[in-house]
Amino acid sequence: MLATCQNNPDDKIKFMLKWLEDTYGERATRGDKGTMQQMEAEANRLQALLDAQKEKTAGTTDDEKPEDRGSEHHSDSSVSKMIL
Repeated sequence: MLATCQNNPDDKIKFMLKWLEDTYGERATRGDKGTMQQMEAEANRLQALLDAQKEKTAGTTDDEKPEDRGSEHHSDSSVSKMIL
């Protein structure tokens, strides 16, 4: 996980698999191929959900909204008009 965070690859799953193979050799790739395919399918499904949520909420975070200027930014004339 640390290597993934440090490198921040576009395809995190493939990066992690390659890292495991490079680090642990053949041991990393032994096992049930069906389970691996299920995990990849689930990772793809979750990535699609994440992408859809990001698209749905784009422009709605505080960082993306224009700054709301409160009364401390009003000019003297606008404050006078608000009082009247």
